[in-house]
Amino acid sequence: MGSVWENMDSAQLKKIVGGLSEWSAFDKTVLGKVPAQKGVYVIRLADARKIGRLQGESDILYIGSNQSEGGLKQRFSHYFHPGPTQWTNRRVHDLMEKYSMEIAWFICKNPVNLENSLLKQYVKDNDELPPMNHADVRRLYESLSEAVGLSDKVTVTLTKGKT
Repeated sequence: MGSVWENMDSAQLKKIVGGLSEWSAFDKTVLGKVPAQKGVYVIRLADARKIGRLQGESDILYIGSNQSEGGLKQRFSHYFHPGPTQWTNRRVHDLMEKYSMEIAWFICKNPVNLENSLLKQYVKDNDELPPMNHADVRRLYESLSEAVGLSDKVTVTLTKGKT
């Protein structure tokens, strides 16, 4: 039996994650809106513009979480001032300058579990991770195994300096 929806996008996500904030422009003004609490966040293309995926299409670019004391406010601020070794932050920052994006969040007690569940569902629906997500080998293997029933060992090679 298939998933609850055809392909995960922001409209379907809003139905599944009750309490998701309104979408805000992903620029520095969002820092005045986002709480300093832990939670899950999603980045999408502005105006819910969709892009093709291996399976179907989606407007979701990234699914992430933060459970540190500074919460989502601190996490978002890192995207605007990435350090030299923060590859994800630098990549997202560079794309923010190139594309109009929006962000929404959900405050929760266990953001890592919700993030993992959403990523697994995204892979199941789209046959790949969101385009800006890079998972560690374990998470990638688990997501792919559950989504497509892999039983063989998966090897992922990372090239230094590539994100």
